[in-house]
Amino acid sequence: RELACLKRLGYPQVDPAEFAAQRKTVFPQNITFSILVPLYNTPEAFLTAMIDSVRCQSYAGWQLCLADGSDAEHPEVGKMGRRLARKDKRIRYRKLEKNLGISGNTNACMELATGNYFALFDHDDLLHPFALYETAKAICEQGADFVYTDENTFHETPSDAFNPHFKPDFAPDTLRANNYICHFTSFDRALLEKAGGGFGDQATTAMFIGMVSAYLGSYIGDFVSGNGRFTFTGSWTPLAVAAVSALVMALFTWLSEKKGLQWLDNFSIAASMLVGMLAAVVIG
Repeated sequence: RELACLKRLGYPQVDPAEFAAQRKTVFPQNITFSILVPLYNTPEAFLTAMIDSVRCQSYAGWQLCLADGSDAEHPEVGKMGRRLARKDKRIRYRKLEKNLGISGNTNACMELATGNYFALFDHDDLLHPFALYETAKAICEQGADFVYTDENTFHETPSDAFNPHFKPDFAPDTLRANNYICHFTSFDRALLEKAGGGFGDQATTAMFIGMVSAYLGSYIGDFVSGNGRFTFTGSWTPLAVAAVSALVMALFTWLSEKKGLQWLDNFSIAASMLVGMLAAVVIG
């Protein structure tokens, strides 16, 4: 059944013997991956393919946690989620009263999870059939509590993939400039609990701080030291851009909290960055 599913998804290159061998492998650690997938108005074809890619894993120790923030115009997402949850006890589905954004919906997924490892996954992505097996193998062989993987982009099916992203080992300097980790990422539940748990405001705040830090970094870099004091020789543009972005973030927060426009939370980061970049062009 799994091999037929893989062929349907566009993985004809998977070796049936290798798949069977991985399925029989017993690791020294009992690892259950709770795969966290926040849903929002997901097209049925994408949702079906995503869930199939999880169900067709060579490693069977997983549960799929779906938190659905879809609006009333997309009831098919909930119908499908509930139907599959009834058929497969490893699939857990919850309809949210309102869309909480990607961070809030992910937190809701976490409330459904019972596994000892969390894994972050998008609602329109596909998981390679060996992904969980290789992740579990890395955990057992290297004692890893945080694992990230390579990824690829395709047009219709994985067989026409065209943009592989082969990620480096942990590289702090690279990571400060480029979020190369992204998906598929798995980490120990205990690691998250130690860090305080959840992906609330910390996630969006971190993104915004990163952008502001980049501008402030270029601003500070335009100061040169001379005779024990700093002399400004550069431009005030970075500070102005940071201020504009902060004002946009504040406006979106006010509209969300005071005017009940919670859906704006999904666009506050993007809007602040775009307006900030536009301000840089105008001011510069």
